Amino acid sequence: MSLDVLLAGGGVLLSLSVLYGSWTIKLLSLIIGYFAWSQLKRPAGTPPGPRGVPVFGYLPFMPDNRGAEFQKLAKKYGQIFSWYVAEKLCIVLNDYTSIRKALIDHGEVFSGRPYALGRRDPVKKGPTGTALLMAEGPFWREHRRFALSTFREYGIGKSSIEPAIQNEIEYFIQAVKDKERKAFDISDLLGMSVCNNICILEFGKRFEYHEKFFVELKQAVDETTLHAIPQDTRTGFIRYLKYLLPFTRNVVQTQSKRIKDFCVEIAEQHLKDYQPGSKGDYIDAYYTEKEERERTKKFAEFFDYDSLHENLNILFFAGTETTTTTLRWGLLYMLMHPDIQRKVQREIDDVVGRQRLPSVNDRLQMPYTEATLLEVSRRATIVTTNLVHSTMEDIDFEGFHIPKGTTIYTNLWGVHHDEKLFPDPFSFRPERFINERDQFVKHEAVIPFSLGKRFCLGEPLARMELFLYFTSMLQKFTFVNPEGQVLPDDGTYGNVHHPPHYKLHAVYRTE
Repeated sequence: MSLDVLLAGGGVLLSLSVLYGSWTIKLLSLIIGYFAWSQLKRPAGTPPGPRGVPVFGYLPFMPDNRGAEFQKLAKKYGQIFSWYVAEKLCIVLNDYTSIRKALIDHGEVFSGRPYALGRRDPVKKGPTGTALLMAEGPFWREHRRFALSTFREYGIGKSSIEPAIQNEIEYFIQAVKDKERKAFDISDLLGMSVCNNICILEFGKRFEYHEKFFVELKQAVDETTLHAIPQDTRTGFIRYLKYLLPFTRNVVQTQSKRIKDFCVEIAEQHLKDYQPGSKGDYIDAYYTEKEERERTKKFAEFFDYDSLHENLNILFFAGTETTTTTLRWGLLYMLMHPDIQRKVQREIDDVVGRQRLPSVNDRLQMPYTEATLLEVSRRATIVTTNLVHSTMEDIDFEGFHIPKGTTIYTNLWGVHHDEKLFPDPFSFRPERFINERDQFVKHEAVIPFSLGKRFCLGEPLARMELFLYFTSMLQKFTFVNPEGQVLPDDGTYGNVHHPPHYKLHAVYRTE
């Protein structure tokens, strides 16, 4: 139904309300009229784009893969365009040039987070209970600085943390070997293993894969990801969907609470055992930081227990889900392209051999493996449109005027599948990152962790894990597609782009 038809319908309803005085008809006409007016009243100087329909905006026409739809709309409206989520006008940056200019050249202006219905905390200057993920301004900056400095102190991105990851990988390799003679879905084992790395960082301990609560915790992460309402719906439309989709909302709330309760329980136990000045893990470091802030009176009110619990929840979830999903895509591509798997294995054999586990120090000598991992990140693009930003102030940007508080999308899918940057973008070709001298050449436009002030703070850890897990798995096993299994090359879209569920044979490579 077109906007004109709906506007006409709104006019009819308004006429009927005048004639018959029905409060129901009056209410309906007011609702339709308001949303129609809000979408027709596009602020002066903002980019063009589809108007959508009253009440819903463009959401009814938005497919699961928003990134692909944004890419399609960009061909009609330009690389910077706008669209409506309910009555809220949002702007999409669809190409690498505009994303880089926004997030790096104007990083402070584009560093905000949109908040729609959550009440605004007067101290934290953002939605309550969002800490590292959704807060903005001084509260967000102080927490991010603390997290980054703590991660650096623990050796994230450096060789000092490598032994802990390698130790976890050895547990994982043995668990996979135990399933060698049958086809199985590797997702749960892989997820629990990756999860243990963030558990060591946050809580100072790992858990056994067979522990009941740990299995349930991994299932809670999966359920939350599967049923989470897409971010654009949350920021502009959740007040309606919470009534229309009670099952989805209840599942997400239940499973999210399970994860948070787990984090709270461990944090409270740490507090009982805490020794002043201790920095054994993230929780201890937070308590030490809290004490120091209270002593110096420097933003002491920012470092409360609620923020710790939220940070633990976010780090636990993000540190488990994104790396696991990327590795699952990597293994799927190896099943689909056994010739590429063999090339990676040959490079592993030549550089590492079979006796020791791969090390991050091997990366410089393994250009084809690096190219393959970069192609996995590009082709899969597990976070298709990034987490939405908002503008902290009015800005004139690339010929358009963007008001303060505007929701900003950065279309990573559009960048990673831009034919001008990556010819034949839907083909899986690691060779696109190898030059004529067989050297790995990193492409600046592959940005799975985003850019600028809000780049993913777990990027150094994730890059280490991706390399160490991928090379260790292919060093020890050849992964084979079970007979009769058809492998689709696309998955399900939402907040995370998941691969389809598949099984594999892990054939142990003999010496």
